[in-house]
Amino acid sequence: MEASKTRRFFNWLIDNIGVLLLISALIRWGSPSTTTQLQLRLTSVGFLFVYYLATEYFFQRSLGKFLTHTLVVNRQDERPSLAAVFLRTLCRFIPLEPASLLLNKKRTWHDMLSGTKVVFINY
Repeated sequence: MEASKTRRFFNWLIDNIGVLLLISALIRWGSPSTTTQLQLRLTSVGFLFVYYLATEYFFQRSLGKFLTHTLVVNRQDERPSLAAVFLRTLCRFIPLEPASLLLNKKRTWHDMLSGTKVVFINY
């Protein structure tokens, strides 16, 4: 069964808060007075890209998906390929992509373009 919009929203919220907290801690540990806005944005985008690519490829789930009992699968409900996860992650950076969940029933653009979906697992 595909995950609900509410679960999908909490996946996004948990993952983004977690990544932002980690980046904040890294900046405080480093040299915050010399960090520019551009460096902060590039670091955030790069870290989010690596985070989603690694967690969804190796575990089929990010921290948010783990906490909401959801999993990334392909159209056949199997583990997605590295290419599919790479495309899924890349598509997350399309402008207004998070709003695509509001425009569609349950699937976002990064799901549709990569041939993946997020499913609820009851365990």
